[in-house]
Amino acid sequence: MEAGIIDLLANKNSIVVAGDDDQALYSQLRDASWDHIRARYLSGHYDIFELPFCMRCPEVIVGAVNDVIAKARKDKKLQGRIEKPFRYFEPVKGEDSRRFPKIELVETTVQRTNANYFGRYIEQCIRAIPPEEVELAQKKNEPAALVIGSNPYRRQVEEHLIAVGLVKAAKQDELTTMQQAYELLNEDPHSNLGWRIIFSVEDQSMGRRIVCETAETGQRLSDLIPSRVTNGSLLPSITDGRSAWVRRCKDVIEMHVADMGGEMNCSAAERSLVRRAAVLTVELEMLEARFAAVGQATAVDLDLYIRASGNLRRLLEAVGLHRRARDVTSPNPLDYAAAREDAA
Repeated sequence: MEAGIIDLLANKNSIVVAGDDDQALYSQLRDASWDHIRARYLSGHYDIFELPFCMRCPEVIVGAVNDVIAKARKDKKLQGRIEKPFRYFEPVKGEDSRRFPKIELVETTVQRTNANYFGRYIEQCIRAIPPEEVELAQKKNEPAALVIGSNPYRRQVEEHLIAVGLVKAAKQDELTTMQQAYELLNEDPHSNLGWRIIFSVEDQSMGRRIVCETAETGQRLSDLIPSRVTNGSLLPSITDGRSAWVRRCKDVIEMHVADMGGEMNCSAAERSLVRRAAVLTVELEMLEARFAAVGQATAVDLDLYIRASGNLRRLLEAVGLHRRARDVTSPNPLDYAAAREDAA
């Protein structure tokens, strides 16, 4: 859709497209594709300007990246890639390049939370940064140190840096994408933005279909959401429906719906909130199991537990904390017969 909008703008106005088909976002974001920028590069309709200099990295990093690209090209793994120069910027990174001419390879015999050698080594590196460089980074609103890695190691490093006071625990407003969606739906169960975020994560094809239907009918997105989304039956399509996580989540949904007087006694918005509450409940139970197994809670996990508990409380308050009696009153036989006769 974004590429189509750019084409429409280009029909009426001159436009500038800045991008790089080497960026990691093309492999990390759903539906992202480098085909669009490559097609425009090859179309002949645009003047091409190269920005070859990297102002973030010293020469040794840029050289290593170029070596990786050359090896990948030799192995025929970069078919269709836009050829481009990649150089370090001497005026900015020349001094750093001379101070740090090599990439350090550090090996440890083990890495885990109670033997956090990664965290200790990175702590030493951060403490070795001269104060004037830290101050300069703050003035530029840039990080003095950047730690890149995958979990569980990145999380373990973060926990160590928090414990020694080099990093602050995540603030409450630093929420994941899904948590932001839950916040929006907690404030307004009919929030189009909240539902669109959830569909972008869970079921994009259904989301696209429903969004198109809202444009055609003028209805709210929440009014068109199938019941299989709000009653929890969508979960098996996302993952294995036999897993303990999904089974527990469904059990919690069923218990909450029963407390509200049954599914026929719940609105679509209430069922939606119940499902969100069930997910948070299961995740909190998993954290509690981790606390019990380890015998303690880390600062990061405890902060997450507190924030998730607060969000869960707000969701439960929205749907009601007390059991709701189901209406089991039998209709008066005479009234029922009269209604049937009138209908006939």
